[in-house]
Amino acid sequence: MSAAGIIRARILGCGSSGGVPRVDGDWGACDPKEPKNYRLRCSLLVEKGASLEALKAGEATRLLIDTTPDLRAQLLAAGSPMIDALAFTHDHADQTHGIDDVRALVYRRGARLPAWMDAATGAALRLRFAYIFETPAGSGYPPLLEPMTLADGEEVSIDGAGGPLALTSFTVGHGSIDCAGVRVGPLAYTPDVDSIPETGFAALEGVTAWIVDALREKPHPSHAHLGRALEWLERVNPALGLLTNLHIDMDYRTLLKRCPDGVRPAYDGLSLVMDADTGEIVHVDRP
Repeated sequence: MSAAGIIRARILGCGSSGGVPRVDGDWGACDPKEPKNYRLRCSLLVEKGASLEALKAGEATRLLIDTTPDLRAQLLAAGSPMIDALAFTHDHADQTHGIDDVRALVYRRGARLPAWMDAATGAALRLRFAYIFETPAGSGYPPLLEPMTLADGEEVSIDGAGGPLALTSFTVGHGSIDCAGVRVGPLAYTPDVDSIPETGFAALEGVTAWIVDALREKPHPSHAHLGRALEWLERVNPALGLLTNLHIDMDYRTLLKRCPDGVRPAYDGLSLVMDADTGEIVHVDRP
């Protein structure tokens, strides 16, 4: 292990916008007897520390990416960790509508949480959730988040007990809107993407692990389908590719059999540990 310590990524959710099963109980092609087919909406917890023991002791810097409608359940399942900062990939409901659940995190911390996002996402969230960012007239409740603009290609540092964590944003296409891809050291995360410009591929150079959208088998107007995601992974060539944003027609075991070496479907609760300096994958949970 290098002196830089480790980065751990935990998949809090890897399901498509309706989750698996959907609220009407529809599992689609997914086998309900396979626990890895139960999927909450897409979110990722990234932690940095000197070692796994340090992370367990709370000596960690933690970044939460997106606040899904399932956020409360996701953070409880992760052990209710302290969070040092948020990052939003875009403003869609499945990525943001659990935003009020950060209230308990803010109260525990005793200060607003910095929330990194692009300008368009910031404008949309201020309109939709104004009370999150500033106290409404006549209200006694303090604001919860400190909006921080993260531009395409910009790198910022997240401070915490585990040491500084470098966060970089790069723009990708998501149907009719732009969306932020996220890079944290040797790890990249693009849960909602259907197109990647050359600047995005440049930002992906050298990643060891890439968690990437692969919604379904057939092409989709705003998400990568399986074939496209696999083509991207072949081009970027990370040591590990994890497929996320999986719809109800993406059965875990069936998809696992279709994946080439070095590529796997994600599942809720999956943990990936990397050397923060070299990017070497130290541990990844079994398929």
